[in-house]
Amino acid sequence: MPRKPVDQLNVGRSYYTRQLPGLDVEHFGPLWHFFTVGHLVATDLDAIAGKLGCGFADLDLLGTLAIDERSALRATDLASTLFVSNAVVSTRIARLEKQGLLERRRNARDKRAFDLLQPVSGENARHRIADALEADVLEADVLDDGCQSRSEYIR
Repeated sequence: MPRKPVDQLNVGRSYYTRQLPGLDVEHFGPLWHFFTVGHLVATDLDAIAGKLGCGFADLDLLGTLAIDERSALRATDLASTLFVSNAVVSTRIARLEKQGLLERRRNARDKRAFDLLQPVSGENARHRIADALEADVLEADVLDDGCQSRSEYIR
């Protein structure tokens, strides 16, 4: 795969033109760049969260619990909400529970199931992580447009 984005785009267009001759590939430019930017943002957020001992996916799971706090959620509820498999959610839950950021409690109505709750320590950790993410993003050293700081860019 070429390294330059324009060359990657042209290779992709050429490939899909050969594979699917009837497909209109003129819209690939914006889509290609949209997915590339999304990947870069996700990678950066994961690196920032990693400095704090978790991944961005873990923060997403904790945030989902916090948003839907009016009702107890089960692992299967989280899996469907986050668009991941039950196995992925189970692994994250086990890790977050071990770190004290999440609690499992047996469901009162269905003794086979567990409800997931965020203890106060988990809620505090989620706020600390979110604050650190915000600070890291806002305090970037140099932006592409030549600003020396995010605060200069915002002004």
